[in-house]
Amino acid sequence: MTEATQSAPAPRGIGGWLILPIVHLGLNAILIALNAATGIAEGYGLIAPAGGAPPLPHDLNLALLTMSWFEAGLLAYAGLCAVQFARARKQVPYLMIGFYVLLLTMTLAEYFFADAVKTSPESLSEPIRAAVRTAIAAAVWIPYFLVSKRVKNTFVR
Repeated sequence: MTEATQSAPAPRGIGGWLILPIVHLGLNAILIALNAATGIAEGYGLIAPAGGAPPLPHDLNLALLTMSWFEAGLLAYAGLCAVQFARARKQVPYLMIGFYVLLLTMTLAEYFFADAVKTSPESLSEPIRAAVRTAIAAAVWIPYFLVSKRVKNTFVR
């Protein structure tokens, strides 16, 4: 058999583009932890709202606490994804798809919350950018986890 007729071995293991979702998962876990801790502390009145803003009305404070506890749950889910990723478990592609869907859901909820408490039109620019970034990440990584040969060959246990 000549070199030209031999097929290259299928990509396998954590490498190539598969490194980027790990980095994304880790960075998001840090940001989620900071947002959840800040939101829970503000919601329970342990710290003053950012920027010297007045305390939120009761219904918006409840929304802040709900989102913050959702973020805490998403942080736990990110931890589960990371552990299963390290173990190369078969369910990792589906866990990661779930992570990106939940992350997008959380980001959209934060946008709607920011819209409800907006003090100026500029206050919505960051939530809009965050929603767009998250939607792009989901649009890239969900199909990657569904069709990548490396993903199929790596997560087999």
